[in-house]
Amino acid sequence: KMLEKSEHHFLMAIDFLDKNPEVEPSNLRAATSNELSRISYYRHDLKKALEYTELGLSSFIHNDKGLANRYYLLSNQATYLEQLNEDERALKTLEQLFEILSKTDSTKVLAVIRIENILQMYINFAIVLNKVKHFSKALEYADVGVSIALNNGILDKLISLWSTTGKIYENIGEDDKAEQYYLKALTVKEESSEFALIEVLTNLGLLYIKKRKFLQSEELI
Repeated sequence: KMLEKSEHHFLMAIDFLDKNPEVEPSNLRAATSNELSRISYYRHDLKKALEYTELGLSSFIHNDKGLANRYYLLSNQATYLEQLNEDERALKTLEQLFEILSKTDSTKVLAVIRIENILQMYINFAIVLNKVKHFSKALEYADVGVSIALNNGILDKLISLWSTTGKIYENIGEDDKAEQYYLKALTVKEESSEFALIEVLTNLGLLYIKKRKFLQSEELI
């Protein structure tokens, strides 16, 4: 019901903007579209979520106050594209995102964008690069993300970064290294989200099956 209520209010805002074109130009439509994309994502409607990010980006107005809106639209778009297995498009979106951050003063970035959201970009980069078999580059982004997470004590992203690193090593064929990273990820499991924990437990369990460690696998899956 909360999602329906929120969606109703955001759709009303879009309708108001459509009927009142004289309203002073702002990024209200872009921000509202982003929120609608998140609602669609929570409903597991990735295509609709992606459509809303495209709507938000097409209506985005470039100004000094728009950095956060554009960042979150692109970040969410990259997530949706990756989960739809549109990896090349996801990679282009992430590159665009990285370019925006690189050209913006870091103090200004951190004033409007949470470090957790910046770390998500590094996670997404590592995941997508791993999927398109650019393994060394994937490890580079994962390593930078790990350093940022450790330096800022953001442990809930650390489990995803280490789990992703494990998956990269597994795809390279270095199963022992992969196991080390999965186990390392579990050292911060108390700080992780349920989704991230399930992911690393599943990855480790499947790796144990591959390595014929059936007893250890049974304890995890």
